[in-house]
Amino acid sequence: MIEERLSSKEMAGLEADFTKMANVEKLIAKCELEIEFPYREFTDENVGGSRSTLRHDKIQEILEKKEQNTYLQRLYWLEKIKKKLLSKMSKDQKKYTICGTALILISTGYR
Repeated sequence: MIEERLSSKEMAGLEADFTKMANVEKLIAKCELEIEFPYREFTDENVGGSRSTLRHDKIQEILEKKEQNTYLQRLYWLEKIKKKLLSKMSKDQKKYTICGTALILISTGYR
């Protein structure tokens, strides 16, 4: 059997990905919140006191922003991978999970 060794940079990259996977729900919630309620300086748009004739379809606008946000789409993809990974794991393998993320033991000699 051929054993493949990972460099320390590759291991650091894997650890960063697995850490992100562990917190993917939190990252998704934060990103969605930032899209739904962006920070804006307060400006009084209703200076004259009359009603606005403009109506915005906020829900459609928010959905479009979520679909166009590449970072959020990547987080959704990571969440899908995490769910698929957890569904295929045995009970013994789930014992070695940290916050729902698989601790993958690779025989690389990396300790």
